[in-house]
Amino acid sequence: MTIGVSAFIGQRLTEARLARGILTQSHLAELLEMRSSSAIQSYERNTNKPRSEMVLRLAECLKVKADYFFLPLPKKTYPIFWRSSHTTTRHKREIAQAKFAWTKIVDSYFKEYLVMPPLNLPDRVELGVPDNIEDLTDAQIEEITERLRSFWSLGTAPIQNMTILLENNGILISYGQLDSDKLDAFSNKSEYDQSFHVFLGTDKGVGLRSRMDSAHELGHLVLHAHLSQSEFLGKKHSLFERQAFRFASALLMPRSEFQNDVWMTSIEALRSLRAKWLVSVGAMMKRCEDLGLYGDKDTSRMWIKYRRNWETIEDDNYQFETPQLIKRSLDVLVSEGLRTRPQIAADLPFHALDLERMLHLPEGYFGEDFGQIINIPTVRDEHKQRTLSDGGGKLIEYDFKS
Repeated sequence: MTIGVSAFIGQRLTEARLARGILTQSHLAELLEMRSSSAIQSYERNTNKPRSEMVLRLAECLKVKADYFFLPLPKKTYPIFWRSSHTTTRHKREIAQAKFAWTKIVDSYFKEYLVMPPLNLPDRVELGVPDNIEDLTDAQIEEITERLRSFWSLGTAPIQNMTILLENNGILISYGQLDSDKLDAFSNKSEYDQSFHVFLGTDKGVGLRSRMDSAHELGHLVLHAHLSQSEFLGKKHSLFERQAFRFASALLMPRSEFQNDVWMTSIEALRSLRAKWLVSVGAMMKRCEDLGLYGDKDTSRMWIKYRRNWETIEDDNYQFETPQLIKRSLDVLVSEGLRTRPQIAADLPFHALDLERMLHLPEGYFGEDFGQIINIPTVRDEHKQRTLSDGGGKLIEYDFKS
């Protein structure tokens, strides 16, 4: 075997296979017209290395560049905070996690050239997050969000753009289709530099819900970043989800200001507040319930009405908050002359079309100006007078022997 092939990293093969939605090794073997999946299994486990021609076949089949399989792996991994731990979402989580890993490879590439906004979060002690997260009370969560709002100088006003708030404070946002009713968003710390990353699903196309998803994932990063994956997805997963939702509600609807706006117990009154607080009516109802603003009878009556007519009540036509940091990073690379678009496409181990989809760029973005002749040939002085004339023209004969 060659030295290059011996450096093949099996985990990258697994990652590329899952990113393409190929859930089993046997399916990949079928696509490669192999008799069995045993070779694929040995490649992914690093018990055997593929020959150079097989590396090229794998790259072609999975639509990545061959050098993708030789990218060093991060030394440490961090848990991903999933909204659902149900077994039916396992395959969807695996696919999403592989795609998520690709966005972090692109992010680490940008950071070779650019200084990104630093993470601007108080530490757990300063915020008052306990070591034993099971002891965290609702009252403590309210206080934690108030401290964070104060740290970010938000006061008690509504947050106009949740995505920009997170990006300005050093949290990278990426987004895309998750093809799952159970997965709305997820987040974790980057294996490359411990920066915080959030992925927002766009499947439902609901702008107000996405804002709550962003705040929910921030809650996980603030409250649960010290947990292991097994701890997070264990028996207490539903508790951690409830904590993150309470955090998101308290962050988006600070109690002192929000409760002053709730002037009567009706869905219509809450609908009138939606344009100010930029959260769904359902989220406001839950917040009112948590703060004890409604009695039990009023709460029950309103939830019955809401569940019967929620599509009409919500009617969410608010625009999805588009992340900007990755796109602006790309623009800076090009505008400052650090790299050209074709050079960026050549540097990264993905095909240009994947990069365009990953970064939400127009198709052909990395191909613009590529291959166009900039220095136009000019006619030699001795031939300037030998031009075609009279419409049909005159044939100029060249001596090919000279």
